[in-house]
Amino acid sequence: MEKIALDTHAAAAFFYNEPGADIVEQILLKTRKKNAAVIMSAVNYGELFYAVLKKSGNEAALKARDMIDAIPVKIVDADRNIALLAGSYKAAKKMSFADCFCAATARIHGASIVTGDREFKEVEDEINVMWIR
Repeated sequence: MEKIALDTHAAAAFFYNEPGADIVEQILLKTRKKNAAVIMSAVNYGELFYAVLKKSGNEAALKARDMIDAIPVKIVDADRNIALLAGSYKAAKKMSFADCFCAATARIHGASIVTGDREFKEVEDEINVMWIR
């Protein structure tokens, strides 16, 4: 089964209808038609919630949570293997720690990453990245 890992950047662009939101929507629609899985690291799920909460307040953060649940996105806990791989990425690559968790989750689950965040160029040689801009 095909899988995609939704990065915080792509989820926020979709939520706020920012540039790239249309591409995220197309990817999600194709994923639904193919009955593919959409996953998101619990770390990125928390990052999306805090980013929307900080920018737009509690009501908007709850709407972002509801949006993720409605897609539906499977939230993947950061287990020992994901945490160790994320730590390895952080030590070797110029990426935020949350982005390292997205990359580790995608790699371990065999998923492509959906993002517009250029930090993911760091892992493009080992994980498929679907760029939204």
